Amino acid sequence: MKHIRLIIIAALLLSVTMVCTIELHVGEGQQYDTINDAYDDSQDGDTIIIHPGIYIEHLNSIYNDITIIGSTSNPSDVVLESSYYGHPVFRFRTGSVSRVEN
Repeated sequence: MKHIRLIIIAALLLSVTMVCTIELHVGEGQQYDTINDAYDDSQDGDTIIIHPGIYIEHLNSIYNDITIIGSTSNPSDVVLESSYYGHPVFRFRTGSVSRVEN
């Protein structure tokens, strides 16, 4: 009986951590300097919040189901440019349910 309780408790703890999503903040004075670094630490369901600034980056393969948003309602506060001429800043892979907002 004691083993069954431990198994149930372990299953509940796992289910709680599986639905836990986090916000990863990118920008000057934030926890991440680059969108790429935040993406590397992201998991499905997480949100990457980009604070005002100019970001020259290239995320070649986005597989995680994440949301990427600007921290303000003004789209001109966050400028994204590709670090590879002629390539997009973000390249989403098949099966990804990621979103980019504002």
